[in-house]
Amino acid sequence: MPLTDNLVSYWKLDESSGNAADSVASNTLTNNNTATFVAGKINNGTDLESDSFQYFSIADASQTGLDLSGDLSFSMWIKAESLSASTERPLISKRIGADSQRSYHFKLGSSGSGIGLLWYTDGSTIGGNLSVAWTPSTATWYHVAVTKSSTTAKFYIDGAQQGTDQTGSNATIFNGTAPFELGAFVDSPEYWDGIIDEVGVWSRALTDAEIISLYNSGAGLSYPFSTSKGTPSNLLLMGVG
Repeated sequence: MPLTDNLVSYWKLDESSGNAADSVASNTLTNNNTATFVAGKINNGTDLESDSFQYFSIADASQTGLDLSGDLSFSMWIKAESLSASTERPLISKRIGADSQRSYHFKLGSSGSGIGLLWYTDGSTIGGNLSVAWTPSTATWYHVAVTKSSTTAKFYIDGAQQGTDQTGSNATIFNGTAPFELGAFVDSPEYWDGIIDEVGVWSRALTDAEIISLYNSGAGLSYPFSTSKGTPSNLLLMGVG
């Protein structure tokens, strides 16, 4: 299956300033508190400073396709500048804190301990609060990804699944009115500190082979997911490479 199937949005973050364009759809992300762009994993990425409360977002009323209700995948490259001992480091969030409009949250744990996915079935009831152990280092690029199929989540670092399949209690994700946020869970408040690059959102669970192709032996693979030697995901699925 092509990596473009069920791809909702993809932000290359190749800008030099301003907002982040969506290469697939119309979900342009607003740049909050003047986040900057620096050399990323592929071309540019955004360098978010947690003490300056920098993040990207789009209001629920303005987005298309980010109200994910079931299966999903998130993929991105990250390079942390600091890891907080007291708060989580959010990667992707659609989760207002106190008004029963919570949907989902992809994050690193406090002190960088573990990587997790949380989702809600009715805006306040948790359908899954799943994580696996992982301790990243600062100043190091990692490809991180999560897939959710029904009640089961799988977590990947640098193309390899971490731990075992994790299972929640309910497959449904609530369609809430929270904004979609990259690098923040503003209501908590929690912010990412470091560089984020090549962010993709799918409304299906990617396969192991597709995650491996996005990692691309550490070189990364950017939308539209093709190289001069062909599409790695297709080659892997055919048993080539």
